[in-house]
Amino acid sequence: MNTRRANAKKVEEENVNQGVPQGNQAPQVKQAPVDPVMENVTHAEFRLRDFARMNPPMFLCSKMGEDPQVFVEEVYKIIDSMKVTLVEKAELVAYQLKSVAQVWYTQWKRNRTVGTGTID
Repeated sequence: MNTRRANAKKVEEENVNQGVPQGNQAPQVKQAPVDPVMENVTHAEFRLRDFARMNPPMFLCSKMGEDPQVFVEEVYKIIDSMKVTLVEKAELVAYQLKSVAQVWYTQWKRNRTVGTGTID
């Protein structure tokens, strides 16, 4: 007769009969579900991504026949539909400036006096 099997079976039965140990029975607080996609996205990143999805034009200022007024009107339509603040508007438009236009904007921003209001 094999006593090892009988002893092992007896120990298993005792473990099963003991049941699951009871832990802390405090009520659980429900947590709001977290969207893993939006967890690490800041407000500014969300606005920039939203703006880029709308395919705004870029302004290079180096193309022949490139009209700055067309750029301003197209970007204004997109930004106006997004309902962003004046500061966000300026940041989003500056994001679309490329090449010489970006240099001009950077110099203009650097030379502005502190405390100057926003441009409407």
